[in-house]
Amino acid sequence: MIAAVVIVVWTGNLAAGVIVGVVLSGLFFASKVRHMFTVDSVLFDDGRTRTYRIAGEIFFASAERFAEAFDFKEVLDRVVIERPR
Repeated sequence: MIAAVVIVVWTGNLAAGVIVGVVLSGLFFASKVRHMFTVDSVLFDDGRTRTYRIAGEIFFASAERFAEAFDFKEVLDRVVIERPR
């Protein structure tokens, strides 16, 4: 909010202040959503099946964390991806 006011006062252009406010709001939202997402994994007793439980919303900011949660080098017969309701 302060950044938008500073831009409006400095440039005298309300549109520039609105654009700065919208961009900053988007960045803060993406940062907040990035931390609202978790992945838990459980390896079954047979050692051949792994279940990944995903909680939270996946947005562009959390997509990298989503991909990093999976172990692509682990040799498994079956992978289950669950999303609790």
